[in-house]
Amino acid sequence: TGPAISIPAVYENLVIGADSTGRGTIYAYDENTQKMFWTYITHGPIRADPVIIGNRLYVASGDRFLYAFNINMTSP
Repeated sequence: TGPAISIPAVYENLVIGADSTGRGTIYAYDENTQKMFWTYITHGPIRADPVIIGNRLYVASGDRFLYAFNINMTSP
């Protein structure tokens, strides 16, 4: 079993979610390869579901930062 995720956001073949246990981890999972595409750990729990606008992913964290990622990168 893998980590629990929030309500996922989908971008092409990637399913993106956030750890719901309070560790602050964001996951991008590639459905084609069935492998983790990338992960990123914030310094606080994720406070909202991930949002995708264009090819950017936005995630709000309990560390008082709004994170923005280029989804297509192999690492954020």
